[in-house]
Amino acid sequence: MRYAMTILLACVAVAMTAGTEEPRQPKPYMEIISPFGLHRGGAKWRPEHTLETYREAWEKWPGAMLEADVRLTADGVPVLHHDSTLDRTTEATGPIEALTLAEVKALDAGYRFSHDGGETFPYRGKGLTIATLEEVLEAFPDAHFLFEAKLSEGVVGPMAEVIRRAGAEERVLLASFEPLLMAELREELPNAAHCFDFDSGIRMLMALREGGEAWESFTPSDEVLALMRVIIERFNITPEDIAAIQEKGVFVQLNTLDTPEDVAFMLELGADGLLTDRPDVVAPLLEEHLEIVLSAANKE
Repeated sequence: MRYAMTILLACVAVAMTAGTEEPRQPKPYMEIISPFGLHRGGAKWRPEHTLETYREAWEKWPGAMLEADVRLTADGVPVLHHDSTLDRTTEATGPIEALTLAEVKALDAGYRFSHDGGETFPYRGKGLTIATLEEVLEAFPDAHFLFEAKLSEGVVGPMAEVIRRAGAEERVLLASFEPLLMAELREELPNAAHCFDFDSGIRMLMALREGGEAWESFTPSDEVLALMRVIIERFNITPEDIAAIQEKGVFVQLNTLDTPEDVAFMLELGADGLLTDRPDVVAPLLEEHLEIVLSAANKE
């Protein structure tokens, strides 16, 4: 049960009042969050977490939110990488945290990417490398980002330092599975948008299910509720539930939607936006429904 609820609340930014603490004031979420978000830049479309992928995505879908996972190298540099190991995306094996930035940058981040189940690897040897947090913030000064802090020892401090140095605090949404990491992120970057962690998300859902005064007195302080389709179905989260959350000023985002059926489900549910690994498939389906900026090439 805890595992399922952790997935459900991987990135839920909704307001909470805990004890006697004053709730944070919500941001104008539509200035932070695009309804169209690119999960790891489009992980099933191009090699994930590379500058080249983010650049191509930004050119095709300007205004989209760019999502990334953050870990530390052995010398304490925040880099964009989802897995704890390097095995799935590069020619190397073992934990990324065991390598210095120079060693990580020597790896081929397009090595294992394939569109045909491993028959061909069109991005091998093309010079793609794992991007650093600093690189993407500098490369896309007008973009909004969703950064998830992974369980990488000491990750929050260096991550926050890079974001502050780039002057990017007010254009990022921050997430983590772990309550302690989220507490650190909120403290280090109070002017960013923040995601609910496991514990606070449970309390939010309990208030919603209790209804009445419990829900009426619930005061949002954050911006986004992000849900996976499988969890929505498992926990019977209805369009009425979504509408009630939205009435609190909360943006509801679904993760990770890659098919026409997924998009239809999202629209039926009444969610505000999504993250996708297949922007090439999903973007054309959303043009008439969401206020997103797409290139002419995607209108053909």
